[in-house]
Amino acid sequence: MMDTTDGETILAVSHGSTIGLFVRNILGDDKGSKFEIGNCNIVKFEYDGEEFIFKDLINPIKK
Repeated sequence: MMDTTDGETILAVSHGSTIGLFVRNILGDDKGSKFEIGNCNIVKFEYDGEEFIFKDLINPIKK
């Protein structure tokens, strides 16, 4: 994934708990544990060539 062309979009799909672990790894336990991440959630990141940058968390089920 890290070796894609600039501007390319990549979709990675996984279970909510796995995505939650990824978010906590990127943001740290203090910030990452504040998000309730479940199945069907969409988490947006950007990658600047060195690190992932958290952009958004979308829960299409919760209104």
